[in-house]
Amino acid sequence: MNKHFLNGLILGIMMTFILSSILVFSEDLKDTIEVVFNSVNLEVNGEKIKIDNILYDGTTYIPIRKVAKMVGKEVKWDSKTRTVSINESKNDDKVENSKAVSSKINKTEEDPNEIKFNEKGLENIVRKMINKPSGKIYAGDVKEITKIVFPNPENEEDVISDIEPLKHFTDLKEIELNNHKIFDITPLKDLKNLEKLSLNSNNIKDIASLKNLIKLQELHLSRNKIENISDLEGLKELKVLALNGNKIIDLKGIENLNGLQKLFLSENAIKDISNLEKLINLQVLYLYHNKLTDITPVGNLKKLRNLSLNNNDISDIKVLGELTNLEKLVIKNNKISSISILSDLKDLKILYLRGNNIKDLSPANEIFSQLIDKDFELKTSEN
Repeated sequence: MNKHFLNGLILGIMMTFILSSILVFSEDLKDTIEVVFNSVNLEVNGEKIKIDNILYDGTTYIPIRKVAKMVGKEVKWDSKTRTVSINESKNDDKVENSKAVSSKINKTEEDPNEIKFNEKGLENIVRKMINKPSGKIYAGDVKEITKIVFPNPENEEDVISDIEPLKHFTDLKEIELNNHKIFDITPLKDLKNLEKLSLNSNNIKDIASLKNLIKLQELHLSRNKIENISDLEGLKELKVLALNGNKIIDLKGIENLNGLQKLFLSENAIKDISNLEKLINLQVLYLYHNKLTDITPVGNLKKLRNLSLNNNDISDIKVLGELTNLEKLVIKNNKISSISILSDLKDLKILYLRGNNIKDLSPANEIFSQLIDKDFELKTSEN
């Protein structure tokens, strides 16, 4: 295709017309503006301009105000004399003006409502949810989404590591993205409507971004790399907290979560559980595979129905006699020698106690018949 050139001096800059494009060279700023037009559309540096009657009487008209602003000029219209005046910008600082214009020229102006996805995994999920297989996705497209659930991706291309786009999903109430490669959860910090968040088996270490999500009722962060949980102390609505398989030593802050009903802290490095004694509404508590020796604080948790303490260094379990609502007790693989407290646990239905130093199982006689699951047998006397 042959190219035809037409040069002209407009607004103090040299304009070169190339077919349906105009390349504008600014001698002062040494920048280029590209104006692309046809009979119905107009773009300046990739930015679409909405304007009526671009084509009139066989002539295509370019909105000079838009082009002028791109090079730091001001366009004024005098309705009395019906004349246009083009002046220098009021900003006398040419350096700053140059920077501003250069920024406008070299970078297409972005729509703040457009949601950019860096990975196909999350993008594909969202596109299916909004039934939009192609095209740009905007905040308005996702405003009705209240739940995103996509655990256990089968293909590598579906694995999510970047959740930056989720900051636009302000009405989300539930997120479940287990078994991905997420490490930065700061995009969640303003999702104030979240009630359930499940990010098990990811690469999360810092959970400070969650401290203001005060509507959270369930938080599942098992099998991550979390060490510090003090940022959770303000989440007073939490009913379920799962932190199994992390690197937690200190339980500071958890004492404020007195609405908790289920707490999972297994497979950590916890030695001291004194922070738990105020969690009087707990019904389920898992502390297996830690470094516990003293379980005295557990005696204050009278509502406990399910308690798992296996694989620790516990020898004294007298305090468990106070937990008369217990239905399931797992104390296997410890250093326990006496189980005399079992006679007090009238509601017990499940009991695991192998791997201890227990010689006398007779205290289990009173409850043995009511056990529906157990890992031991009682010897019967022979006649």
